[in-house]
Amino acid sequence: MIHSDLYWPVQPATLSGELYVLTFIDDYSRFCEVRLIKKKSYIAVEFKKFLKVNDTVKRIRCDNAKEYVSGELQKVERNAGIEVGPCSPYTPQLNGVSERMNRTLFS
Repeated sequence: MIHSDLYWPVQPATLSGELYVLTFIDDYSRFCEVRLIKKKSYIAVEFKKFLKVNDTVKRIRCDNAKEYVSGELQKVERNAGIEVGPCSPYTPQLNGVSERMNRTLFS
């Protein structure tokens, strides 16, 4: 299982203009992979790249943000056979692994 979250805005922006930080955390090892992206719509592209390297992903845990549960990312998840487990709305504590990683990275 992979925990994922999108952290924004990063202030100041990077030299390349990235404002968003996308994290993928392995549930077993707690290994974290961090990706910098310019727009929320790039999540699907980065997730495809992540799946090329990590082809054993069966489940993803994320918040209930629309970029995770609708659109292009949902098509990628369906094609790869990945089960999505979104948290209830307005309950970031249910996605605690990702939220804790955000605090670790940015505090």
